[in-house]
Amino acid sequence: TRLNCIRQNDLKSLIAYSSVSHIGFILSRKLTLNYLGIIEAFIKIIAHGFSSSSLFLLVNIINSKYHTRIIISFKGLINSISKFNF
Repeated sequence: TRLNCIRQNDLKSLIAYSSVSHIGFILSRKLTLNYLGIIEAFIKIIAHGFSSSSLFLLVNIINSKYHTRIIISFKGLINSISKFNF
């Protein structure tokens, strides 16, 4: 699934494939059957929920403003959005 992330053109599918990859990491921690591994997996599940939902929200905002989700069409996007420019 990591290689599928590299080949994606759409932002939402990129986030979806990376979510599947993260779930694989979480599952590997839970399969250790170690107490700390299970606690770490639970913390990663919570963090993953917040980060993935935030990324989908950001993609929705960008899609509603620019009417596209194709990654190649975002050249120079950081210069046009002053909120994200530091």
